[in-house]
Amino acid sequence: MGNPPTDYFDSGDGPGVESHSGEYPVDEMITTTDTLLKELVPINDEISTVTPLSFPNYQAGLVLFQPRQREDEKWITHTDAEVIGYVLKGQGRLRLQDEESTVSPGVLCHIPANTPHDFLAEGDEPLLMFYVTVKVKSEAD
Repeated sequence: MGNPPTDYFDSGDGPGVESHSGEYPVDEMITTTDTLLKELVPINDEISTVTPLSFPNYQAGLVLFQPRQREDEKWITHTDAEVIGYVLKGQGRLRLQDEESTVSPGVLCHIPANTPHDFLAEGDEPLLMFYVTVKVKSEAD
């Protein structure tokens, strides 16, 4: 892999990107977690995300979970995608229908397609994860 164009580098803080509009070069992109953290977009009062890599068969980015104010469950199911998550910062839990696991920095999670799941941050600090979703064919395809 060669060097990316110089206009994809921040002028002061090291490598970065111009924007998170999804218009990154297809063949190369260099960025930092710190740069992406500045581009997080809130989805709701708990979850913010940035997806700098988005292609027909996969997406990758950061997701930040704020500690919940209530203990309610917020299940999500990706019907057409496998999820890989890698915890970068914080402590939390991954809930599946019949089990629950503690997650912390360095933990790698795989969630198969059609698996209801719920991540939540524990303590006073947010839970930051790098994620990849990979599209898979559904049984109907």
